Amino acid sequence: MADLAGIRPRSGTVAVWSTVTGAWIDTASMDGAYWASNLRETVRFEEAVRGLAAAGHGVFVEVSPHPVLTAAIQATLEDAGVPEPVVTGTLRRGQGGLARLHTSLAEVFVRGVPVAWAAAYRDSAVERVALPTYAFQRERFWLDTGENAPPVGTAADGAFWDLVEAGDRDALSAALGGGVPAESLDAVLPALTSWWDRRRSGATTDAWRHRIAWRPVGGTQAGRLTGSWLLVVPEESTGHESTDWASWFAQVLPADGLRVLPVGRTGADRDAVRTLVAGDREPIAGIVSLLPLAEGPVEARPSVPWGVAATVALVQSLDDAGVVAPLWSVTGGAVSIGADDTVRAPEQAQVWGFGGIVAAELPDVWGGLIDVPAEIPAEAPTERIIAVLTGTAGESEVAVRGSQVWGRRLVRAPRDAATAASVVGSWRPSGTVLVTGGTGALGGHVARWAAARGAEHVLLVSRSGEAAPGAAALAAEVA
Repeated sequence: MADLAGIRPRSGTVAVWSTVTGAWIDTASMDGAYWASNLRETVRFEEAVRGLAAAGHGVFVEVSPHPVLTAAIQATLEDAGVPEPVVTGTLRRGQGGLARLHTSLAEVFVRGVPVAWAAAYRDSAVERVALPTYAFQRERFWLDTGENAPPVGTAADGAFWDLVEAGDRDALSAALGGGVPAESLDAVLPALTSWWDRRRSGATTDAWRHRIAWRPVGGTQAGRLTGSWLLVVPEESTGHESTDWASWFAQVLPADGLRVLPVGRTGADRDAVRTLVAGDREPIAGIVSLLPLAEGPVEARPSVPWGVAATVALVQSLDDAGVVAPLWSVTGGAVSIGADDTVRAPEQAQVWGFGGIVAAELPDVWGGLIDVPAEIPAEAPTERIIAVLTGTAGESEVAVRGSQVWGRRLVRAPRDAATAASVVGSWRPSGTVLVTGGTGALGGHVARWAAARGAEHVLLVSRSGEAAPGAAALAAEVA
């Protein structure tokens, strides 16, 4: 505080919500004692975001050389129920110029945030002009969708079910040719109406159903791997799988720029890996990591696979070191592409789950995931794997099986009639039900539903945990 004693803050013209006090403050109070508290006390960041949202603010701009808080702000606003919040950064790593700032301004402008463009371009010759009043000349390249012939009887069926839904027994009797007296329909109309409602509801919810599928990656121009590549391997190999694939990737990656980085089992923490990465001063074009293939747990945490912990440390260290290069993590048998393909290493599936998070939060350091078989195929699809690594294949999650590379897809999964009939209203939860995001509005609804339907235990998990608003009341309600 002695070093900061000379600070003489003044009141500003822009309102400031402090993450130190958790409330609006006069900037004249931001003296040395304030900044000492800022360093020593808990940062009330989430509280500040929620407070600003409650005050009616829906636009949040992180002013920084690279966005690191936007994901946390977005998640907090969604949990707080803010409708369509606008969250963005200003600059990005490697894009620190005025063009990037103007792009960020444009991104919020198209989402309805007013921007003083005259001030943004004050020192340039850029000026605002009106668009021409005539239609732009254009040429359409989209293929027109062909019209499918309606099924036979659609019109008649539709008219019948419209009458059922309306409950008009006289009109329904007439539509049936008068062969069924109107009074007789009283007994069947409720059942017909109920069946029709269930069928329509099923058609709606079927559009929500998806599943994971695997599709062969077609022939793609492989491209050429250039620049300096980093091959990260476990220092003490516990099996031939990681050793064999390390040799294979060492032959595929460019020899003139390849550097091999061994990570020891006692040096897989964040600081140790950052030290290893920082030793490579040349720009890195890409990274292939075989750390997930290492077997066994972390010595101090028997329940945590070493390969998973080492992968987390590697991602963190790359971000710490400011490395902007795609990281490809290689697993062995973590996924199954079909009924005949067995998951050999379910513990490595954690790397796939972790990869989805990294892809969203640290896109600059994430390339994707490659699952490989235990043995290197006699005709390994080298060209297709190179196409994946160079990005020309447009794939980020693939599995190598035989001489083929398979890409992961999210496809629609409508139920067939037999399955739909067997599960409508029949599923009841049992045992323990885990609800992620369990303290939010949707999570709370699911938790109450599971408890009411007979779940013995309901486990609620969320970012805020017990500190989330209403968490204690919800836990007591479903207990």
